[in-house]
Amino acid sequence: MPGPAPDHPRGVRPDGGPVSAAMGPAGLYWEFFKLSAVTFGGGLVLVAMARERLTSRGIISPEESMEMTNLASLVPGPVAINFAALAGHRLSGPAGAAAAVLGVLSPPFISVLILGPYFLSHLSNPMLQGFVKGVLCASSALVLKAVLQSARHNLGAPRAVPIAGLVGFLGMSLAGVPPLWGLVISIGGCLLWQMRAC
Repeated sequence: MPGPAPDHPRGVRPDGGPVSAAMGPAGLYWEFFKLSAVTFGGGLVLVAMARERLTSRGIISPEESMEMTNLASLVPGPVAINFAALAGHRLSGPAGAAAAVLGVLSPPFISVLILGPYFLSHLSNPMLQGFVKGVLCASSALVLKAVLQSARHNLGAPRAVPIAGLVGFLGMSLAGVPPLWGLVISIGGCLLWQMRAC
């Protein structure tokens, strides 16, 4: 006896748009596996790379990618996992969400098991230290790009709005302001800017 019908027809996204042949659950797993395998620097870096990859291939629109980034940042949990789940679900339903999340998790899990002992025993190696510093510089640039794109999309003021975030960041890093208060300062500044613009 056949099982229940899927939530959406094969080859059609839950919102009615077409799904690329490579973007079923297996394709999503492989896409996010590749991104996760070459991503250093944290979840925002992976989100920035995934957004660029998916939008440049026409799989999702820039507006969709920004909305998914916003939601992934707001709900509890790692932002990269949240983004992968949202993108996977958007493209291929619950199976796509599970596949995308597994794709994100697989490379770090494997690399920690295999390379972790080596890195821990060679922390003083100058070449390894240089590699880590280079990765941090590149990932910082990607995070900054993602933050500025988000500010431009959400707040509509590419030059003025990031000032609130910058004040919060400087307060936390230079003045010793607790992270919670830095967050409150940043959010308050953005809200005041929005009220002024209305």
